[in-house]
Amino acid sequence: MSEISNNREESRENDRGKEKEPLLRRAMDAFGTIFALNVCFVVGCIPIFTVGASLSALYAMCIRLQEDEEETVVAGFIHEFKRNFKQSTIAYFFILLAIFVLGYIGDWLNIPYLDIIGYLSNLVGSAIIKLWSFIL
Repeated sequence: MSEISNNREESRENDRGKEKEPLLRRAMDAFGTIFALNVCFVVGCIPIFTVGASLSALYAMCIRLQEDEEETVVAGFIHEFKRNFKQSTIAYFFILLAIFVLGYIGDWLNIPYLDIIGYLSNLVGSAIIKLWSFIL
C-alpha cells in the first residue's frame, strides 16, 4: 500500500517539476516533439500505399502525447504504425476508391465540383501508371 502512495507522490512531484520549467523550454520541447512526429509521418508516407497507416499512427501519437502517455515519439510512432497497418491501409484504399468513383461519376455527369475530383483522379492515376511503367 505504501508503494502505491509513494508512486503517486513521485508522479505529483514530476508534474510539479514540469510546471516549474521555463515557458520557453516547454514550448521548444513541444515544438521538437511535433517536428519529430511530422518527420516520422512524412517518412512513413514515402511509399504511397502506407499513407493510411502513417496517418492513423500520427493520430494515435497525437492523442498519446496530449494525455502524456508517451515519452519517445519515434518508438511510439513505429509501434502504432505496425499495430494499425493492415486495417488502416484497407480503409485508405476504400477512401481512394470512393474518391476515384466520385471523380469519374462527376466527369460522366458533368457535375462541376465532382468534375474537379475526376480531373485530379485522372491525373493521379496517369502519374501512377507512368511511374509504374518507368520502374518496370
